[in-house]
Amino acid sequence: METEVAEVAHDGLSELAVTTSMHERKALMAARSDAAIVLPGGFGTLDEAFELVTWNQLGLVSMPVVFLDVEGFFDSLFRFVDHAIDQGFAPADHRTLASRAANVDEALQLALATPVDVGPKWLDR
Repeated sequence: METEVAEVAHDGLSELAVTTSMHERKALMAARSDAAIVLPGGFGTLDEAFELVTWNQLGLVSMPVVFLDVEGFFDSLFRFVDHAIDQGFAPADHRTLASRAANVDEALQLALATPVDVGPKWLDR
């Protein structure tokens, strides 16, 4: 049985990493990255971005995750994050795990910054 390809590869790449699962893809991207700048996108973009936020929260990685907020695209997302924190579903200091930039220069500055250490998610150690 042939495996169906769910995406189209870009022909102009210097390297193409093919993975067998989405989890493997996200782990490879995280291993090869020092930071992530998230551009406006759909569910897949949010899945990948919040996996990194969660991995930061759990201490599996330590990297800035910066949302490039083009024309307020992520306004409602950050209102949700604030609401989740206000309702007690995430510690207030974990709000810094997802930062927001108004332009490319600010996104690069935040991505190059030292990641904020928020401590463990569940326990005081």
